[in-house]
Amino acid sequence: MDDRKPTQTRRGFTLVELLVVIGIIAVLISVLLPTLASARKAGYKAKCLANLKTLGDAYKMYQLDNKGWWTPSWQQYTRTIPPGTVGGTADKRWHDFIGKYVVGGMIGKQELNWNGTQLGSIEPQLWTEPVWHSDNALWGCPMWERIFRDSAGNVVNVDSGLAQYTCGYLQNKYPFAPRLTPVAESLNATSPNPGGHFKYTQWSRQSERALIFESISHNWSMPGVTTWPFAPEKPGGTVWPRTPDVNFPIDFNRHGRNRIANKPTDPSLNMLFCDGHAETVSARQAWKAIRMD
Repeated sequence: MDDRKPTQTRRGFTLVELLVVIGIIAVLISVLLPTLASARKAGYKAKCLANLKTLGDAYKMYQLDNKGWWTPSWQQYTRTIPPGTVGGTADKRWHDFIGKYVVGGMIGKQELNWNGTQLGSIEPQLWTEPVWHSDNALWGCPMWERIFRDSAGNVVNVDSGLAQYTCGYLQNKYPFAPRLTPVAESLNATSPNPGGHFKYTQWSRQSERALIFESISHNWSMPGVTTWPFAPEKPGGTVWPRTPDVNFPIDFNRHGRNRIANKPTDPSLNMLFCDGHAETVSARQAWKAIRMD
């Protein structure tokens, strides 16, 4: 008698079953990817807000060390000591003054660009290593692309040249309300002291006024005009651009739903206010907090 069991045939997936499984996986991925992307953007926004608060703390430490003065957005003065040419013009930005409170451990507790040479071969700069590509609050927004675009959205500079000189933030230069005239962007002086245009107590309405906002440029341009320049808020105003440019540096696409072409009323950029709190605002709200008009 033959006691051997009959050979069992192992049945695999048919082609149809395999295609069904692949289809189900594809549907799940298509459903989950937008959710994951949204969660990632929300995380980036939160990290950027936290970094802005860190910069706010740096301003507080700066004014404590400088008899209540806050930094200018841009300062030029006659250089009296080396490095750099004695008698030449020293050139410093807001981040140079607070740099030691943010990245001091990387640069030996110095100020960035401390003597205003703008030369990475002589003194630490915002765009030199290890500051440029490290995880620090000055370069703190993960959504900052380090590129320039024109108003149509075309990339015109990438992570080099002009784009390397801005960390994606810009300091406000309207310390007084309701006066709309900006202070001179470049403060000319014979020395770097005192450390700013005005004392922090002179920046009125601090919970409403911008101190730092997300920007695609290290300079000011169109915010110097007296009124919001775009239609339909201004009759005959210019068309709202798809992206900011050097003439309107408020980065209204940074944290928006769209990569470009966010509306002026969309909550799409982060801003640090003078009282130290940070929040996400629209371009229109940002303009109001900068200009107070």
